[in-house]
This record gives sequence, C-alpha cells and structure tokens, in this order.
Amino acid sequence: MPKQNKHNKKRARLSEASDSSMANSDNDLHKLDELLESFSHDEETARKAVSIILNKEVIKNVISETFADKMNIMQSQINQLETRLDDLEQYSRRNCLKLTGIPENKEENIDEIAMRVINKLVLSPENTSIGFDKIGRTHRVGRFPGKTNNAAGPQRPRDIIVQFLSYRDRAMVYAHRSNLKTFNDNDANGYKIFVNEALTKRRSDLLFQARKFAREQLIDSAWTYDGRTIVKTLNDKKVTINCLSDLQKLTAPKPQTSTPAPQYG
Repeated sequence: MPKQNKHNKKRARLSEASDSSMANSDNDLHKLDELLESFSHDEETARKAVSIILNKEVIKNVISETFADKMNIMQSQINQLETRLDDLEQYSRRNCLKLTGIPENKEENIDEIAMRVINKLVLSPENTSIGFDKIGRTHRVGRFPGKTNNAAGPQRPRDIIVQFLSYRDRAMVYAHRSNLKTFNDNDANGYKIFVNEALTKRRSDLLFQARKFAREQLIDSAWTYDGRTIVKTLNDKKVTINCLSDLQKLTAPKPQTSTPAPQYG
C-alpha cells in the first residue's frame, strides 16, 4: 500500500509539472503575440523580426511545411496559365512561316524576296506557285545587323516572317520546304535558306534543345508541325514533347536488369 501511494504522488507531481509547462507555454505564446502585434505597425521592425525568426531552423522548417502545399498549388496554376497563354500565342502564328538565312540590304523589297524563295526554290519543283494576293504581309524580325555585342565574324541576317492569308497555302509551302536542299547543297550560292514555323520563344527554345540532343546523337531528329515539337528517337519512335523534361525522359538511360547467375546442379 505505501508503495502504491508513492507511485500516485509521483504521477501527481508529473501531472502538475506538465500543467505548469503548458501554462508557461500558453503565457509565452501570448507574450509573443503581443510582441508581434507591436511590430506590425512598423514595417522595418517587422522585417527585422521576420529575419530573426527565419534564422531559427526549426521555425523556418515549420513555416515551409505550412505553406508548401499552397505554394505548390499556386505554382501549378501559374504553369497552367503560362501554357494556355503560349497556346494562344502559337495559334495566332499558325498562318506564319519563318525564312532564315536570306541576306538583307537597305533597299530590299521583302515581299518580292519572300515570294521568290517560295515560288522558285520551294514550290517550283512541284510545278505550282502562289501569288502576292495569298500573303498578308512580310517583315524581318530581330536586331539589325551590326547592332550586336559580338562584332567579330559575319553578321547573321534577320529572319523574315511571312504571314499567309490561308492556312492551306502556308501548309503547302511548309510541306515542300525540303526542296531547298538543292539550293543549300550548292556551295556557289554562298548561303543557305531554311523554312521553319514561326514559334513562340518557349517552343523555339524547346526545339533548339531537341536539335542539340540530335547533334549529340541522343535522339535521331526533331522538327515541328503546327507548333508541336516532334522527336524521332533512336528506336525510330515519333514522340510529341511539350517541355524539356519530356525530352530528357526520352534520352534517360534505362535501368539495367541484372541477369541471375546460372544454377549448376
């Protein structure tokens, strides 16, 4: 019986200590709340208080965990909005093509230059052509030659954007862009011309990375169709990619499976 009373007294002391600790914690939190309230009226003091708080690793981790889910949701929403805006911007370019590599001069007529490339180099082998009434406007894009930080080496001519009035005419020209190979293989011409889709910066950057992977022989080739980036893998599989991570997945090494050792009886 005396032994049981001893245990009961010990439990009572522990309970009192716990209650006292909780009371002290509540009191400390109340004081902290009052202190923070006094800081809230002075922005500079509030900044210093937050800086001090964030220097405490445990508190910083708790704050990070508290806001992590909300931040992830917000980032996901931002990504979705950026994708939708990029889709809209690309759709606005669906009737446009970009001509690259054509030398320029001050007195040039860009309409005539563009139509000469389209009809004589791209469509002529197909025994067809289009008239000036099939295009809305043409213009060069990018910095003027000479207005670049790198003065060494020849200046790259600005690209020409051709806006077609009909998507069908634009698609016909793009479908026969490979006819430029005859012109480009002739070194006597002194320059090469390429026809590409007029992509948004986001899609242009993705295509650049994909073609870089192709040069490094990580994939077979890459091109675009209606603004979508298409990759042909080393296994002759065609895959549409939307971001760099999609491209990296195609080139990631497959995990090696260990072959079980032969069993000998």
